Amino acid sequence: MSDGRQVLHFRPRRYGRWSQNLEVTFGEVVPGGKPPLLKRRRELTREQAITLWAERRRCRAPGARPRRSAPRTDPRSPSRSPPPVCTHRGSSCPGAGVSVFPLLVIVHALAATVWTGGHLVLDLGVLPRALRAQDAAQIRAFEEVFEPLGLTSLALQVITGLRMGWIYLPGLQGLFSPANPMGMLVGVKLLLLAATAVLALHARLRLIPNLSDDNLSGLAWHIRGITALAIAFVVVGALIRLGGWS
Repeated sequence: MSDGRQVLHFRPRRYGRWSQNLEVTFGEVVPGGKPPLLKRRRELTREQAITLWAERRRCRAPGARPRRSAPRTDPRSPSRSPPPVCTHRGSSCPGAGVSVFPLLVIVHALAATVWTGGHLVLDLGVLPRALRAQDAAQIRAFEEVFEPLGLTSLALQVITGLRMGWIYLPGLQGLFSPANPMGMLVGVKLLLLAATAVLALHARLRLIPNLSDDNLSGLAWHIRGITALAIAFVVVGALIRLGGWS
């Protein structure tokens, strides 16, 4: 696909029942009929490739403003205007979406590392010592240090996760659809997010304010549950990045 200035070439890489990936080559048109100048390659899922294809076609729509280019210097070539190129800014054009997506993945992965790692430390390190000593003060001390960082990382996961989910499933089409494995994975992650939010609010509003040495065992099951959800977050997120369970 070419708009007269840039070239996109789609090539299947992996096509299975649960994993469908394509390699997209980005290039620039070289005057004089020469082969395009290749810039970079990127492996996308089938849904991402379809989205990129639709966005590029939309950018070539008649409503897009044309961008003027330098006139041809070859006197043998006919004088004609280049095809219109989309100049819209933001995520509606493929260039902006492709550049933002890696940043979303990095921020989401860092936030998931903080959230999951912190709860693993709490579940496997702090909680057993507190249960043996029946000392709720150890849990309170850890929560005072980890809570601001943990809630911030959870908020970042929600924001970046919803944005990436919109990129994978534009308009959330195919969410929870058995025919769309990516839609099922995104839907499962949204359910995990809802369960995590419920447990986090319950702990912050009910358990932590009333925490004492006598009801420490009730909080222990809550900590184990939210840690399991955090691990499930990581597993489902990895499956989404891998294109499914192949």
